[in-house]
Amino acid sequence: MWFYIAIHDAGRSALIAGPYPTEDQAISQMAHVQALTFEADPWSWFYSFSLARTELDCKTRFGPTVAPPDAASSPAEAAG
Repeated sequence: MWFYIAIHDAGRSALIAGPYPTEDQAISQMAHVQALTFEADPWSWFYSFSLARTELDCKTRFGPTVAPPDAASSPAEAAG
């Protein structure tokens, strides 16, 4: 079983990151994948994100992205 981060807009959906072997790993990457998506597509601020699970090993736009260690802190914490 594989876990993915999915994006949704106007009835359309796509798997954009993954596969991850556990749900916890997928959840831990959600904020980082959202940030990557916001950089790639300004309209993505209006999209919905979710987790998806499947037995298939699918190719995704961002692959099994791993957030850099700094990503755990918020931009406000980093600035001050």
